[in-house]
Amino acid sequence: TVIRGRATGSVSGEAALGGVIGDMRGVVTDSWADVRVTGTKGVGGLVGLNTFGRVINSYATGAVAATDNVGGLVGMNTDALVENSYATGTVDGTGTNAGGLVGFNSISKVRASYATGTVRGKASTGSLVGRNAGEVRQSFATGTVNGTAGALVGDGS
Repeated sequence: TVIRGRATGSVSGEAALGGVIGDMRGVVTDSWADVRVTGTKGVGGLVGLNTFGRVINSYATGAVAATDNVGGLVGMNTDALVENSYATGTVDGTGTNAGGLVGFNSISKVRASYATGTVRGKASTGSLVGRNAGEVRQSFATGTVNGTAGALVGDGS
């Protein structure tokens, strides 16, 4: 569990990279990151992989770049929750599943959250979620999207 975590700087590597946590199975609350994160897959401004975890009342402002499953806040959200959180950084995906908030939302929930950054990707690119196979409620995005994209969600419902 991370409560009131703070991070600045840059992180680079391969997979499962985040501004605060790379691979998480717990809780992050009231935390923020202003970190430039660069990797290959499962890369997020705050958390790279969120599996069975919860991200609550948290935000990320740094730029994020990866090939697949890249998000401004969370790269891949699996059987997990993102709530009352936001991301403002630019997201660059060179492969699939690039989202302003979450890259791939799989069997997970995104609630009362938003994204404002520009999102660039090749496939499944969305201003909020790149690929959604879960639930998105009371959330919005205002950023520009470039690529094979949907306005809010790139692929899924």
